[in-house]
Amino acid sequence: MPDLFSLPTAGQPSRSQLQRYFNAGECVLARAPGRLDFIGGVSDYSGGVVLEATLAHSAYVVAQRTEDDWIEVRTTLPAAEPFNPEARFSRQALFPQSGLLSLDEAAALFQQDPATHWAAYILGCLMALAESGRLQGDRVGGLSLLVSSEVPAGAGVSSSAALEVAAMRAIAHLYRVPMDGLSLARLCQTVENRVVGAPCGIMDQVTSALGRQDALIELRCQPHDVLGFIPIPDEWQILAINSAVKHSVGGSSYRRARVAAYMGFRIAQLLLSDNLNGYLCNLGPDRLAAIYDELPETLSGREFLTKYGELPDATTSVDTDEIYRVRACASHPIKEDQRVLKMASILQAAGEHPTAELGREAGELMHAAHRAYNELELGSPETDLLVELAQKEGAEAGIYGAKITGGGSGGAVALLVNRAEEDGALDRICTEYHRQTGLKPERLDGSSEGAMFTPVETIPI
Repeated sequence: MPDLFSLPTAGQPSRSQLQRYFNAGECVLARAPGRLDFIGGVSDYSGGVVLEATLAHSAYVVAQRTEDDWIEVRTTLPAAEPFNPEARFSRQALFPQSGLLSLDEAAALFQQDPATHWAAYILGCLMALAESGRLQGDRVGGLSLLVSSEVPAGAGVSSSAALEVAAMRAIAHLYRVPMDGLSLARLCQTVENRVVGAPCGIMDQVTSALGRQDALIELRCQPHDVLGFIPIPDEWQILAINSAVKHSVGGSSYRRARVAAYMGFRIAQLLLSDNLNGYLCNLGPDRLAAIYDELPETLSGREFLTKYGELPDATTSVDTDEIYRVRACASHPIKEDQRVLKMASILQAAGEHPTAELGREAGELMHAAHRAYNELELGSPETDLLVELAQKEGAEAGIYGAKITGGGSGGAVALLVNRAEEDGALDRICTEYHRQTGLKPERLDGSSEGAMFTPVETIPI
């Protein structure tokens, strides 16, 4: 489906653009960064612990109340057929006199025209605020929004979450709706799950809202317990290389892996007569070992529904004709959780004295996490090549480790490097990758504060 995130990126709106798109008066500007999944990845929906970084690249949303009866959103990004960079809805369509639209009804409304379906990411925030009871529909009159982003699309660095968080922050500020960071992140996840229809976990939205510059947020996704922040040693750098192969969290591989993990979760609950407090990761390595052989290696959707009933996941559904790799996908979150906890320990030790040995240990965990993606069928030849080239350079060249990020199946590769020792290795990786694939990789350097630590600006027009 064509959407905003299939287009080239752009930065913060210029003054001339604001004057073009908005009436004389005041508007508000909010930003939110993309996120880089350092380790944890596809265990967030299973209640795992993740370590996430913010990017310097951000999304921006400008909002202004208007006197007319229209709610419209525009983007400064170039149009691509069949893409309409302007989406316009009457207030009555979104807030009928008969009552508030449900989120399912809002999703259906935004899906009517594929050329403007991208507006669901932005206007879904308005609808979720109203559905939550935080914003009364009769307070919403005319509204104009402008969207831009420099977060690479399809790179697995949460361009969608950045837009949702920026939009929610701008709209909440405009209507004076007080919101803490976790509440905002929860509503943004609701937008992506129920209005957009993408089965993401919550780590993306929490990181974009609450991440800190030059630190990793340590988050237990049960559902969103912030355990703390781990500063990145000055001598080290975490960055990404975008493979230029587009990733989609709504893609079939990601959905299949998620459904298979929830199948394993349901089977484990029945085998142990334990609901595991609602999360697969609470199974732990010892109890996983005890039931490992009883988890089916593969299972058809039809067999699962017949033997075990409905899937314990409101965001996805079982395809009766699909074959799911239950054992691998259910085991992954528990194994990944152990890698994340070891990584947190290494990084905390490195904060005091970041030795090369600690860097190598961190790199080994990254490589193991990368291999696990291929076990889940979430890898890609291009990201494998980037990791292979990084390993070939090795710690001697300042490249400690590399792994695919986020939901996998393309996108970006995260790297841990030693700033002082890295002398052209990253350029060599990108050059060789381009030579072998013909694709132009993009380095994503830098970090920034999360949206909740960035003031919403009031801008006179």
